[in-house]
Amino acid sequence: RWPSATCSAGLLMMPSITNPFFAELFDSLRRSLMKKGYTALLQTASDVDELRSAMFSLSIRQIDGVMLCFLDDEPLVTELAGSSVGVVPLLAMSWHSIMKGCGAVIVDVGDGMRQAVAHLIDSGRRRVAYIGGPEASSISREKFAGYCAAHESAGLSVDPSLVLHGGYSLESGYLAATQLLHSP
Repeated sequence: RWPSATCSAGLLMMPSITNPFFAELFDSLRRSLMKKGYTALLQTASDVDELRSAMFSLSIRQIDGVMLCFLDDEPLVTELAGSSVGVVPLLAMSWHSIMKGCGAVIVDVGDGMRQAVAHLIDSGRRRVAYIGGPEASSISREKFAGYCAAHESAGLSVDPSLVLHGGYSLESGYLAATQLLHSP
């Protein structure tokens, strides 16, 4: 919840605005904030160092709250919440547990993936591919667990040849889809 404000501005931190997911998320959040009388400011950061630098260079007196959207670095969020940045409310939109010193909106990506794959299986599809982010990413592991759970519930085994991991970019997704389409 954003506090009543004198400046009426909220900062939304996202990894990228070129990813259609984040562009759509920003637009949705911007419209919601606008209805409440706030201006949405956007800052992108493609890595942890860029995010840290952006957060610590902010003129905190000019914003009323910061929402970190899908930041996969809990220690950094805890550091930000305990720093001078902590004078404004921090809210994390995430896929895992609430982080210390920070409010959170938890998105159950695993169950979302399970529901999507279950829908495809219920519609008669038996070979559902999975193109995910890096295997080491916690959000990718959650999504893949949902993918596997849908298969298990339907009594189907996961075909490893239909599972590819890559980066979070259109190019990475395109390359993985091309690889799948050209495989036997």
